[in-house]
Amino acid sequence: MDVRQANAQQQYTASNGITYHIGDIVKIGNGSAPDGSFLFIYLGNSTVGNPLRRANFRKMTLKEIRNIASSFTDRPEIVFLLKGDDWATYSVQIARAIYSCEIEPCSPSECIDRGQKWDNRYVPITVADELIKLKSLHDRGAINVFEYDGQKEKMLKNGPPPFSVADELDKLKSLLDSGVINVFDYDGQKKKLLQN
Repeated sequence: MDVRQANAQQQYTASNGITYHIGDIVKIGNGSAPDGSFLFIYLGNSTVGNPLRRANFRKMTLKEIRNIASSFTDRPEIVFLLKGDDWATYSVQIARAIYSCEIEPCSPSECIDRGQKWDNRYVPITVADELIKLKSLHDRGAINVFEYDGQKEKMLKNGPPPFSVADELDKLKSLLDSGVINVFDYDGQKKKLLQN
């Protein structure tokens, strides 16, 4: 996601029917990863890096609503910055978090199966789409040929990943290009993503 195209807003009406405002309380659900960790709630003010492993509290205060553009889609993504009871800042990909029941309320019928992509339209990830995105990242110099080949081999053997590695790498590359993170941060986060 290109942070240069991030715009703050004061309220957002989410897919669960709630209109969130700055200062509202946001209820945390359960992690949607197979190990119970969160896929769409991150520690810190960026939606790259370390997802939340577990929530020791169930409510957070909404501090900022960001409307962020991505180079892979024409639809912006809404990211909430929340303050937890521990005073730490957390980032939430809100549409994906609601759809996966990491944010409540959500409809249990909306809770997704593992192996789907969570974007604003909840389109399943396909190996072909992910390979196209990874090839684009390779062509842009975001990953090298060995990293591309490794991901390709993994997907051809195991099927699509539970979340789009290419989307996360694209966000990291945008943060690197805009100077928000340095090359060491980028390489460290990229290595973690590619090992999953």
